[in-house]
Amino acid sequence: SRYTYDAFHNYLNERSEKIEVLNGFFEALLQIFSNYQRVDRITLPLIKTIGDLLSASAVLDVVLEADDGYSIRLLTLLKKECMRCSDYHKLSATITVLCELLRIEGNTTKACLTQLALFLGFQYPKVRAVTATSLLTALQDYSDRPIVPEENLDEIIGVLEETEWMANMDVARKQRNRLSELIGIPVPQVKKK
Repeated sequence: SRYTYDAFHNYLNERSEKIEVLNGFFEALLQIFSNYQRVDRITLPLIKTIGDLLSASAVLDVVLEADDGYSIRLLTLLKKECMRCSDYHKLSATITVLCELLRIEGNTTKACLTQLALFLGFQYPKVRAVTATSLLTALQDYSDRPIVPEENLDEIIGVLEETEWMANMDVARKQRNRLSELIGIPVPQVKKK
């Protein structure tokens, strides 16, 4: 409920000065995520909660920026959770978390962008569209942070805005590959079956 959500945020905000409490809290979240990997009734709400926490308050930013290991572990767990996944809601929640991680200072930016590039070439058009919209919003909201090469930012935004992501997958993948080159990440390769 809304009251639970507000109480939870207030609880964390009141402890924002106590880094050890926040570390313990985030460690517990990651441990639950790891223990219940691929158990949708637990991981889907957990991913949504992490996304809400990252987008609604900057409390966890301190934890993630102080120790890159947390971001790396979270990213690894998200990748495992999405492997061979076709659940739109889980993928959408993961995309939200990945876009929020882009604003965190650390070494996970390229890895997040690589994962988002995979989603831009996903088999389901709805996933491609939500990825493009979320990435575009993140690039615009966090323009003060060097997420992508500054000289290519306008062209990247143009490709994200002008591509019809709900259309043909081959067209979407071609544009995704173009974006990967502009961003400076490896172009995703289609795995042979």
